[in-house]
Amino acid sequence: MVILICAAHGLKHNKTLSHLRLWECGLSDEAIVELCDGLKCSNLKILDLQSNPFGDQGAKHLADLLRDHSTLEKLGVRGCDQMSGCGVQHLMDAMRSNTRVEMLTLSDKYRHLVPQELEHRIKFDYL
Repeated sequence: MVILICAAHGLKHNKTLSHLRLWECGLSDEAIVELCDGLKCSNLKILDLQSNPFGDQGAKHLADLLRDHSTLEKLGVRGCDQMSGCGVQHLMDAMRSNTRVEMLTLSDKYRHLVPQELEHRIKFDYL
């Protein structure tokens, strides 16, 4: 966790990073909170967090990041299957309020939770 806190602090001042892929890193809810804090003022366009074990609290912080972030275009959370319907709902609400986000990638098991008006911006992956 200490390494992630240091990395998140470094991200706060990084204006050149545009893509960040953190697959299977064991990111918990607490780690997602730190990561989102570090990315608030970044110029990140793509954030891919495939197969991390965060849950609804992490999803809520990602939703807050989606809602407020001005450059983020794609968020990948496929394989992040610790989220319940509540976490997915946080993400759907954020997608409604931030139309700059072009795509959210989710595991297919969440397909039934996606409202019809957002289907064109959601990609489903089978893992």
